[in-house]
Amino acid sequence: MCVTNTRTKRSALAIPTNLLAMGLGGSYPNLTAKAVSSLGPQSQSYQFGEAPKQTPQSTLPASFYNAMYSPKEAEAPVEAPVHQTPEPVQSQYPVVEPSCEKAPKKKRARRRKAQKPGKTAKLHDRHFVRHNYHDHSRDSELKVQVHEHKDEVCDGDHKPRRHGGVSIAFPVKLHDMLESIEGDGLGHIVSWQPHGRAFVVHKPKEFVEDVMPRYFRQSKLTSFQRQLNLYGFSRLTRGKDNGGYYHELFLKAKPFLSKQMKRTKVKGIGFKAASSPETEPDFYNMPPVLVTPSSSVG
Repeated sequence: MCVTNTRTKRSALAIPTNLLAMGLGGSYPNLTAKAVSSLGPQSQSYQFGEAPKQTPQSTLPASFYNAMYSPKEAEAPVEAPVHQTPEPVQSQYPVVEPSCEKAPKKKRARRRKAQKPGKTAKLHDRHFVRHNYHDHSRDSELKVQVHEHKDEVCDGDHKPRRHGGVSIAFPVKLHDMLESIEGDGLGHIVSWQPHGRAFVVHKPKEFVEDVMPRYFRQSKLTSFQRQLNLYGFSRLTRGKDNGGYYHELFLKAKPFLSKQMKRTKVKGIGFKAASSPETEPDFYNMPPVLVTPSSSVG
């Protein structure tokens, strides 16, 4: 065994003392790969002439990097990565902001309670509306004309009598309006009921604004209601006909019957009569009004 060769190999593998004094640093161009491997696994990825990748977990001293590279490169500060905030993406749908306002509540229709016989608030005897309905849906126009002729003969006057100075009576105007209202596109405001024995004003506000000036030349709902009372119309207060008006001679497609309605003077009692739903006629249990060619002639 040669002692000289063994010492030579050991001296080649030994790390210089000046490098150890610098803390495993210093520029040493003849440093062998085996010596570099003894510095740790992180040193194997570095090559001479390249800047090392600094990681937060690195345990190598700073003097190692200062000795490996030039002073300018060592002193250059490492710029931290700039984290850019992503721009907000605009949605294709409009942004609806929440509203604190509450939706308006719909007002419920006020229902009147059925009143009992007794005294009113002003200590008057309570009167009720009387409903005494006779069915005239089977009456023919010829029968009505014969009845009129008999009345004129009994009175000794062959000329038709006129009541008042109005050329066209209110019931006739009202009947003509109801017969043509659907053709004018206003049937959603006022119309006949399905049985043809009563009519209902569905929208009072539009009725005053659009219908009354056109057919009656009036502008107040109270004037219209007064005419109904003068000609004997009665108001319904229950069921599907609630709020409607009827008269036994006021039937759909029978205008000749409306000509028999007389204007009467309403004798007031000082207060409004109370409704009596129990005595109101039930038109849905009666036969519907038949529309015949003879009955549609005015």
